[in-house]
Amino acid sequence: MRPLILLAGALLAFLIAANAPAAAQQSSPFQRGPAPQAEAAKPSWYGEAMAEVRRIQGELYRQLAGAVRVLKQDYSLSTAWGLIAISLLYGVFHAVGPGHGKAVITSYLLANERAVRQGVLLALLSSVAQGVSAIALVFGGAWAFDLVGQRLLGAAWSLEQASFGLIAAIGAWLLWQAATGRGHPHHRHSHDEQDHGHDHHHHGPDMAVLTREPLTIRRALPIVLAVGIRPCGGALIVLVFAIANGLYWAGVGATFAMSMGTAVTVSALAVLTLASKRLALGLAARDMVWIGRIEVGLKVLGALALLAFGLIFLAASLDGPRAPFGV
Repeated sequence: MRPLILLAGALLAFLIAANAPAAAQQSSPFQRGPAPQAEAAKPSWYGEAMAEVRRIQGELYRQLAGAVRVLKQDYSLSTAWGLIAISLLYGVFHAVGPGHGKAVITSYLLANERAVRQGVLLALLSSVAQGVSAIALVFGGAWAFDLVGQRLLGAAWSLEQASFGLIAAIGAWLLWQAATGRGHPHHRHSHDEQDHGHDHHHHGPDMAVLTREPLTIRRALPIVLAVGIRPCGGALIVLVFAIANGLYWAGVGATFAMSMGTAVTVSALAVLTLASKRLALGLAARDMVWIGRIEVGLKVLGALALLAFGLIFLAASLDGPRAPFGV
């Protein structure tokens, strides 16, 4: 019974981040909003918290626009650092609000990763990739393909759909691995009662193996692309605004500062998720049967979550793009 309680604790961060219906409706800045309801229900504590986060995010966005204007009038080191600081805070609060990025990272870590530093690195790479995607879309689209206004939003919307499809594909792949027993670590051991050793495939992995698996490019690239190919809506607007004012490098710097802020929040969630997972597996270390059950259960649950998120977000995106922040 205790392993089941520990498993529930390991999934706490995942359940907080998931909130799939709210994220599907609110996370994408290029989707139409939900239809108005005749009578609004009283918001929960979570809804009130997210409303406060969005209020702070909106205030920071207004300060971002003001900082760009000030920088144009007074191009100094202090005003440039002011823009960077506001962008960093914007990224932190942007990642706290509803969004598919942290839910995807958390689900993937439950299903596939074990070391805390791997989770932090994955969160950092995904956040930077989002910034690079926004920069490439705005600069490449505006200069090479003359994408402005609704055409730029349409291009960003297409990238979102590609992101959602890739997320679903990763979930399906991890689910297939869990169902077929692939991806479980192998280790060598010897039996005391027998005078020989042999290779053995065990569904209850050695705890030392859990923390030493390297994060290779092959393992990291799919999830980094799935999260990072979707540009941040706030970064798109700041970049367009900076280009319109001739402050190209200021826009790029602000975008990467947003990426770092996002990485801070997502990394914190990754650490919480992996620490809970390792605690559950560590406390059950004496019972190899329970280790195997928990490990396989987390793999299946994480893979199903990725598959569900990808399909839900993809279905929600079929309504078409809308302007970021409802403008």
